[in-house]
Amino acid sequence: MAEQPSLSATEQASGTGDAAKARGAAVGGPDDAELLRRYHDVGDREAMNALFTRHLDCAYRLALRCTRNAADAEDAVQAACVEFLRRAGEFRGEGTVRAYFMGFVVSFSRHKNREEARRSAREAGVEAREDSGDGLASAESREQRALVLGAIKDLPEHYRLPLWLHFVEGWSAVEVAHSLQVSDKTVRTQLSRGIEELKRALGVAEATAAALPGLLAVGPLEAAPSALLASVSALTLKSAAATTGAAAAGKVAVAGKGSGSAAVLLLGGTAMKITAVAVLATAAATSAVVLSHKGDTAETAKPAVVRPEEKAPAGPEKPKGDPQAPLGSPAYNPSADRPVGWRGDGTGRFPAATPPLEWYRRPKGAYSAIRVLATKPKGSGPEGELLNMGFVRDWLVAGPFEAKSPETALEDVTQPNETELAPAAGESLAGKAWKAIPASVGNQSQSWNRLTLDLALAFGQESKQEWQNHPGSMDPQVAYAVSYLYSPEACKVRVKVEGSKVKAWLNGNAVKIPGQYEASPVLDLNAGWNRLNLKMASTKRNWNASAVVVPAAGVTYETKNIVWMAAMPGYSWSSPIVVGSKIFINADAGTLLCLNKEDGRVLWARTTSYYHAIPDEERKAFPDLAAKAEQLDKISESLPADLNAALSVDGSKADGNEALSKKIKQKHDLENSILGTMDKAGKAYAYWGNDRCTTTPTPVSDGTNVYVAFFGGNKGRGAHVIACYDLDGKNLWTRFTGQTGIAEHGSHATPTLSGNHLVFASGRMLFGYEKTTGKLDWQKTGLDQGCCGASLLTFKAGGVDAVIVPESGIFRSSDGEELWKTDVKSSILTPSLVDGVLYGISESNNSSSFYALKVGDGGKPTSLVKAPWKGIGLNLSGTFTNSLIGSPLYDNGLYYVATEGAGLTVVDAKAGKAVYTKALESLCPRLTWVFVVGICSGPNLSGKYIHIRDDQGQTLVIEPGSQYKELARNMLWELNANGGQQESQSNPYYEGGRMYYRSGGFLYCIGEK
Repeated sequence: MAEQPSLSATEQASGTGDAAKARGAAVGGPDDAELLRRYHDVGDREAMNALFTRHLDCAYRLALRCTRNAADAEDAVQAACVEFLRRAGEFRGEGTVRAYFMGFVVSFSRHKNREEARRSAREAGVEAREDSGDGLASAESREQRALVLGAIKDLPEHYRLPLWLHFVEGWSAVEVAHSLQVSDKTVRTQLSRGIEELKRALGVAEATAAALPGLLAVGPLEAAPSALLASVSALTLKSAAATTGAAAAGKVAVAGKGSGSAAVLLLGGTAMKITAVAVLATAAATSAVVLSHKGDTAETAKPAVVRPEEKAPAGPEKPKGDPQAPLGSPAYNPSADRPVGWRGDGTGRFPAATPPLEWYRRPKGAYSAIRVLATKPKGSGPEGELLNMGFVRDWLVAGPFEAKSPETALEDVTQPNETELAPAAGESLAGKAWKAIPASVGNQSQSWNRLTLDLALAFGQESKQEWQNHPGSMDPQVAYAVSYLYSPEACKVRVKVEGSKVKAWLNGNAVKIPGQYEASPVLDLNAGWNRLNLKMASTKRNWNASAVVVPAAGVTYETKNIVWMAAMPGYSWSSPIVVGSKIFINADAGTLLCLNKEDGRVLWARTTSYYHAIPDEERKAFPDLAAKAEQLDKISESLPADLNAALSVDGSKADGNEALSKKIKQKHDLENSILGTMDKAGKAYAYWGNDRCTTTPTPVSDGTNVYVAFFGGNKGRGAHVIACYDLDGKNLWTRFTGQTGIAEHGSHATPTLSGNHLVFASGRMLFGYEKTTGKLDWQKTGLDQGCCGASLLTFKAGGVDAVIVPESGIFRSSDGEELWKTDVKSSILTPSLVDGVLYGISESNNSSSFYALKVGDGGKPTSLVKAPWKGIGLNLSGTFTNSLIGSPLYDNGLYYVATEGAGLTVVDAKAGKAVYTKALESLCPRLTWVFVVGICSGPNLSGKYIHIRDDQGQTLVIEPGSQYKELARNMLWELNANGGQQESQSNPYYEGGRMYYRSGGFLYCIGEK
């Protein structure tokens, strides 16, 4: 790789100085910061107009380079100007005002790039405007520069934009970094590599390449169209400054319904033409536009600038919005008829959402560029595939070699220099050919513990492995495996090697094999190629190995499209819900958090317990709990301040935060102590006590109150309490349910609101609480539930409020009367109820079936289709691989089902036949053992895309439809102190351009930046 240019060298080459100023900011007069201050502090609209005029040409050129389409560039600049006006008060002086403004231009330009249908339609009739001015010395120079600019246009965005801003616009590397939201080190690398890419694209010699910066630094540049300048000037001069307190009263009249429709913004009686896409893009990002449903109009109001240090507004909030708006729209707010809870409305469909296609939180530095290759590298440069969440998939394997016994197999077989083996494909070892055998989702014979290099399957021994109630009889054998790892620079990593019986060497040095609960050893990766060697022996039980490479301790992270990360005060698989401006999420055994969705601040926290839920008379039997409950309340009251101090965009303020960890542990210990007393009183339900996940159900809200159930899952425990709070945190009622017959894995079901009742299933009991007072109106015992994974669905049966209990049937909400006993039971998967049809997969009599039932007319549901799942679903080999844990998704006639082991089946819901199947090799569902079980959350519809997540924090984005089309794979790294990746089984909530996702340690707000 070429040496990175120094700042002074690149600035000199790019013409930074007088020439750059001639194309950029005006010389003399107020600087950008002063103009912005005048606008924000005193509402000086002329100052903002001068600021926009100063930078509009550059903004238009930048948008043009990003969108590569003139019409889209104009839309992006207008939207950026609107957003810049709204957020003028948020500028904190980190970087220049120009870079701050261009950050919005880049963000909205990228948004435009995702509108593929609109762009392709317009590109046929719209050509980028080119200025014919002559700023070069000769026709030959003009031709050379045109070739270079054309080559830049074809570069990937991460090279194209830095090259344009630095060499053509004359920006410093630091300013480019602020605008693109990356580090200046990254920009320098991109500049250096971008020049290398230009050289390759143009096929120029080194001597000619040296002239490239000079060719870019001079010459004609496009100016912003006069119509764009006029529109932005009108917008600025007729707007109200953010700090004046005056509402920007106006209306947006949209003419037409296409994304390119025109709109008229009426401000102060003056009409200004502005494209509808700019208005709608800004509205989606800021929730500034609320549909009024008066024709094609929308009422607009100036949103307040929210700063992290500000306190929440006092007084009870009364969310405004439209309960009939589609889910995923910022205009939607829940109501009694359309409550919001688990997977939104229970279906996992958010059709009005527009989140970004790509996002990540990943380790900084060389680690994210490590590549893995099975065969010997051809040279010193990078080859192969990037590590998938650290999992080494690609191997060359030689064997099998016979051994004397399983106990001595590793010593029975030896090869000369076996720690230094460095084979290429096609070579042999003692007569055994080296063969490429990947560790993949599709070739697992016994994957109940982790994703492995499965040698039993590779060498035909899978039938002799140990299975449940079937002892193993594997032959004693040995095999060797080699994988090559490329790192762009030397770095420290943790290497965790596991296997039936295995030895490992990195670059010839022995690697310690850690115990099940031990930390992985920290090792050095060299710059360039490294070699990982394994020697693997079979036991009577199985024959496999795996290797995971993660960053060493002290890792820091870089992010993309993460707006904020809020630390969570305890583990949970609860999912977030949005009610107006607030987010509600559960944590630990009995804590409900309320956050401001705009900036992630925790507004309040409430923790409840067994002691909080029982009457005063019963409390007398536990006098020692009063002080503990009071202390728990005090911790909850002080918790928001600690959590907000740890709020950041990348999680850095929470990682390693000892004070916060101490506060959370104190709360957790108090909860456990109270739960321990509950155990002794015989009030606890059955669980194994490993405390893996102490609460699972998701809150549910009718827009007035929020209801929570604190029950455990996956062998953990919760407070066993149901509670109701208003939106400002006032506890309205709390109830303790008592023993309900929950089985080993706890209760995962989320309660639902139906009519005047909160209905909740736990174990073998069904409860109906009057939602206002918490009075237990009725309860049913003897349900078929035990594991209680499937959540309840609410609907009207012949005009009567009713709930579907997936494993039992349909019950009337008012009194619990059973209306129908199901013959298609499901204890884990929640079916999808869409337009009066229930789509699901039954688990009855050990014979699963796909079914569609017509419900809702008050009579017995009518079967529309029923087909054996065995003949439909993708069947991957391996124990538990085909288990169905995450609830499927119905959308537009298709039913999307992802198995625990990453097998995707898409079903024609009307015919009950497979449309296609796919092993999701892009995901990495099982990195290691100890309750990391695969894919346990179901697919979701996020606007135009479908999201499928594994339990390791990865999200696969695919296109809906009858063919598999993978669009992106996004990762959220959260490494613990021992190098393990946090597990998560929550479902996201989508609203407008944002996605809210609960992981092990954080609540993420993901949105275009």
